Amino acid sequence: QERDDGNRRLALIRVAARLFRQQGYAGTSTRDIAQAAGMHSGSPFYHFKSKSALLCAVIEEGVRNAVVRQTEGLQALPVDDANTAARLRVLVRQHLDVLLGDDSDFVPVMLYEWQRLDPSQRAGLTLRHCTVITSSAD
Repeated sequence: QERDDGNRRLALIRVAARLFRQQGYAGTSTRDIAQAAGMHSGSPFYHFKSKSALLCAVIEEGVRNAVVRQTEGLQALPVDDANTAARLRVLVRQHLDVLLGDDSDFVPVMLYEWQRLDPSQRAGLTLRHCTVITSSAD
């Protein structure tokens, strides 16, 4: 179980996403992440039990963020403009923002580094995200 002390955990996830994108998972040490987050070298282990757990959190945050953006975009549509074409335009616009927007470090990490997770982490992500996507569609 990872600890959450407010924004420090999220700051670590964002810094890790940026560094994993720039340097790759293998090329980034927890010391690099801690330094970029303005922490002592061992501090990430207060929040995450391993570098792999941090990678899993990065991927999870990226998927969560994408689902939230898609859901918010659809919910913002006026009821009288919620036809299929309008919904598709919103989803495409939100998807492009997730891929190319200011906070887009998560997508390349998800695409290129997911295989570094162990099978139980992958299975856990799949189960959690299927639940999130299904419940947000209701």
